[in-house]
Amino acid sequence: MNYYDILGVTTAATDKEVKDAFRRKAREHHPDTGGDENKFKEVNEAYETLKDPQKRQQYDNPHPHFAGGGFNPRGGAQFNDIFSEMFGHRTHNANPGGFTRRRQGPDVNLRMPLTLEEIAKGVHKTISVQVGNNESELIDINVKAGVNSGTRIKYTGRGQHSENPAFPRGDLYVTIEQESHKNFERSGNDIYSMVSISAWDAICGIKASLETVNGKTLNYFIGPGTQPDSRIRLNGQGITGGHHYVIVHVRIPDINDLTNEEKDAILNIKNKDKDGTN
Repeated sequence: MNYYDILGVTTAATDKEVKDAFRRKAREHHPDTGGDENKFKEVNEAYETLKDPQKRQQYDNPHPHFAGGGFNPRGGAQFNDIFSEMFGHRTHNANPGGFTRRRQGPDVNLRMPLTLEEIAKGVHKTISVQVGNNESELIDINVKAGVNSGTRIKYTGRGQHSENPAFPRGDLYVTIEQESHKNFERSGNDIYSMVSISAWDAICGIKASLETVNGKTLNYFIGPGTQPDSRIRLNGQGITGGHHYVIVHVRIPDINDLTNEEKDAILNIKNKDKDGTN
């Protein structure tokens, strides 16, 4: 067997190229991920030889201790230790398959603040994640519309590298954090906002407009006789099919700001309403 062919590199491969090739092959053939155990052993055997400058030199320049280029580190205690580290100690009682749970690299946990507008339409962002010592990676994050604050999104194998390149990387977890909004409140997929109108507009009715969480400018009508704290529902203008509710706040004028004529007019209207003559 040719160790270079097993790892898929040339005889001129650098140490880094050998290591990267080993990492790819080890993941591909690792038994814990459904790979072939015999191929995994071959990959480890090849790497144990080619990663060591002295062993590699001996392999490239065979002498009587080699049989047809087939240097066999299996007989040495060093390989047995490495093999045990790769596969874990065999335990027939706890694990009939003979392998302990894989030891992957550390997980990475990040928080992603999003505005209500971003949550309403969904968002795509590219973030930089540290995956090793002085090594970062750009990862695309796709967040679906309507995601809830606190949602944890898992990206398998996008965390940090394991100290042992035979094992897979850890996982990346992105937790969504909904930012507070100066005008809106969210309840499920419904959005709430408040509009303040004068008592006269509440009595007579008024046209109003707002910009929804979906970025639309929407005109609506506050009908005559609207009572304080009334809710106006704008169908389908919330998040992913939710509604937008406008809560009407009615401003009552300060009596000291009214002229005598205005006060008399209000009292006249009040008396007519009391007498039922309006």
